[in-house]
Amino acid sequence: MPLTLSLAKSRLNTFIDNGVCSSDERVVFKINEAQRRLHAYRAWLGVLAKYYITPVDNVFTLPAYTGNISSAAGFGLESALLVNSTDVSGAQPINDVRAFVTPIGDLLDIVPSNTNTTARSYKILGDPVGKIEVTGKLNFIEASGDTDLLVIDDLEAIKLMLLAIYREENDQLEAAQALEAKAVEKLSIKTDRSVESARRLNFQTRLSLETDNSFGQMLSRLALDVEDGLRIFDSELADLLNQAEETLFNQGSWNNTVEQYKVTIDNAGEVYLPSSIGAVIGVAIDGRSVPVRDRMYDFHENGSGYQQKGTSGYELLVDRGEKMVAGQWMRRYFVRSHSEPGTCVEVLAKKRWLRKRKNSDKMDIRNYPALKEMVVALRLKGQEEKAQFHETKAISYLQKELKESRGGARNTIQVQAKAFNAGEISALV
Repeated sequence: MPLTLSLAKSRLNTFIDNGVCSSDERVVFKINEAQRRLHAYRAWLGVLAKYYITPVDNVFTLPAYTGNISSAAGFGLESALLVNSTDVSGAQPINDVRAFVTPIGDLLDIVPSNTNTTARSYKILGDPVGKIEVTGKLNFIEASGDTDLLVIDDLEAIKLMLLAIYREENDQLEAAQALEAKAVEKLSIKTDRSVESARRLNFQTRLSLETDNSFGQMLSRLALDVEDGLRIFDSELADLLNQAEETLFNQGSWNNTVEQYKVTIDNAGEVYLPSSIGAVIGVAIDGRSVPVRDRMYDFHENGSGYQQKGTSGYELLVDRGEKMVAGQWMRRYFVRSHSEPGTCVEVLAKKRWLRKRKNSDKMDIRNYPALKEMVVALRLKGQEEKAQFHETKAISYLQKELKESRGGARNTIQVQAKAFNAGEISALV
């Protein structure tokens, strides 16, 4: 049964100023003060709400306080904490445990739609979306009428806070702090237990539905495996996963971070590669491996000068920066080669890391243990030694995976042949 002001007054009046009549004006004032303090701590069970909105031109406005607080809809949203795409329709908000559970819909990026600070309109970045789900903290609205619902729907927590306020006003600060801590602890236990159970079931269901090695699958696994993962908002967990992958991505050329491209030499003796390429690792022309030089090669004072079509010398590829081609930026390279225009050039390159936004986005680094360890490291702020331990462990997972994937391939030349100068005795390698 929702907690109304009338019920709260009749149950809590004896804990206000050492006991007063329920009709005393101090009762409503103190109940609202207790609510306000608890509301400021975090989004408790009943304080977090979920609304369904259909944006117009990818713009939506948060619902505001309507003045009718006999239902949860009247409180409105204080801010948007999470925005997801959804197929669900509904007018009334949900402010029970379901508000903490995110469906499979993709997380959406939003920015303020204008510079007017009084308006609470937001624009969704990216492709047009239909229905969206907005999760946020309910506004704190003081209760005034007997039928008004309280934002903090917990009599015991409000009682403890009322006692804390009384002790504080009578200079019993230690007792006041202890009572306030008890009130917060009670709401925390109530919220966390309910939310963890609901989110666990939700993520277990999502895990079986997501595509293998996708962003959504990794998010679900992290939520279930990382300490307090079920208490972390999806948007925060998504940011952690992106940070973890980007950090590891920049530590080396791991599995699935390198791709092979095939392009042809144009009439100017150049080739163009997509800007999604981070660095060219190797190049082969007509089956011959050729070296790659950076942009300074053309300008080095001891070099051969600026390379142009017809320049003589051994075959090589020279970086020429980026150029806008057909409305998109492309990586441009000059090819010094005797091959004719139209000749195929095979390029092995490390990809440029791109942020993952949709649950269906394929991860570049698909080694889950490595990603998990890196997420743990990122969460250990101020604990450098522990963070370094987990980061080193993450990199070791990737190194082992890379070594195993190479099999018998060697990156160095085996100069001494097997059984060299010793009959059947194998050479030491």
